[in-house]
Amino acid sequence: MVKQFRNKPKIIEAIQFTNANLNEIIEFCPYVFQPDYLMESVIFISRLGYETRGSERAFFGDWIIKTETGEFYACPPDEFKKLYEPA
Repeated sequence: MVKQFRNKPKIIEAIQFTNANLNEIIEFCPYVFQPDYLMESVIFISRLGYETRGSERAFFGDWIIKTETGEFYACPPDEFKKLYEPA
């Protein structure tokens, strides 16, 4: 028999990347880096909070999400708005 299921709501922590809050982002996600050869509108975040794992780009306006397991992800603002609401 086929049944229907719904995602359980989760509470996450997140911060939006703007041109004025890089220090706040570094406090939130310690392994953030901004290569000199790229424009200031791009940063890289370490997915698991340490340097040996993969990283991903975050652009101005993207939300940096910390999951329940301590992983970090970048999420575009339109996608973030669809998935999350203030807790």
